[in-house]
Amino acid sequence: MPDFDRFEVLSESLKAYIQTNIELVKLQAIERASVIGSGIASSVILGVVGLLFIVFFSVWAGLYIGLLLGAYHLGFACVAGFYLIVAIIVILSKKKIIGDPIRNILARVALSKSV
Repeated sequence: MPDFDRFEVLSESLKAYIQTNIELVKLQAIERASVIGSGIASSVILGVVGLLFIVFFSVWAGLYIGLLLGAYHLGFACVAGFYLIVAIIVILSKKKIIGDPIRNILARVALSKSV
């Protein structure tokens, strides 16, 4: 009978150990998800602020160049031409400029030991 008691104690300890490990994995997943979520939220906020800056700067540049050229539509055409050149550069090298850095950042966050 004493062996049965030991087996039952061992069984209870094993169940508690497994339950504790399951809770640990859940907490680690929640921690990683919250770090990724907060990173996404801060990136979105920075993106919106950056976009607003670019829009207002573009309007200012279009008006200023238009003032220098004597016609506002020419100023805005110059700004649009600049953005067309930037878009072509980004499209031609999108993997190097956009794809690889984003993939590296996500992999670094997902695989980091200390979150």
